[in-house]
Amino acid sequence: MTVNDPATSTYTPPPPAAPPAKKSGCMKWGLIGCGSLLVLGAIFCVVIVVVVFGAMKKSDVYQEALKRAQSDPAVTAALGTPIEAGLMVSGSVNVDSGGGHATLDFPISGPKGKGSVHAVATKAGEKWEYTELTVTPANGAKINLLPPSTTTTTETSTTTTTDTSATTATDTSATTDTTSTTDTATSTSSTSTQ
Repeated sequence: MTVNDPATSTYTPPPPAAPPAKKSGCMKWGLIGCGSLLVLGAIFCVVIVVVVFGAMKKSDVYQEALKRAQSDPAVTAALGTPIEAGLMVSGSVNVDSGGGHATLDFPISGPKGKGSVHAVATKAGEKWEYTELTVTPANGAKINLLPPSTTTTTETSTTTTTDTSATTATDTSATTDTTSTTDTATSTSSTSTQ
């Protein structure tokens, strides 16, 4: 029988565990880089939106349209006071040395409800002339903010054009009778001077 003699036998410890593999750090830096690009891209988009909307809100067309909406009795009756402008503005404002054109739409709100303003204006010289300026409440009919004289001017020019074409038709139908042609021409010239 063999006896294991402790003095003669040698103890060999187990081999040490291999150290864990060192990570290269590429994944960490890649995620940091991509995250940074996303944050910078978002900041860039926010800056562009703020600059564009800020420029449109500072335009004379926007300021005047908002002022008229805030002071119009029909709008204040529909939305209440105070009337505040919303954040978003859509449309365009184009100005050059000879004049300009603007089309804007923006939301407004008051204690009684919400609405939207639609403005179309043309610039000749230093003054903007509105061809359309309306407020449409969320629960109501469209409110025209232009003075009645602007609407009347458009209707008058249409009526004048219609009367002129009717007079021209009378002139051409009366060519067979020289007396009636002379009478028609006289009435046309007296109509034109009025």
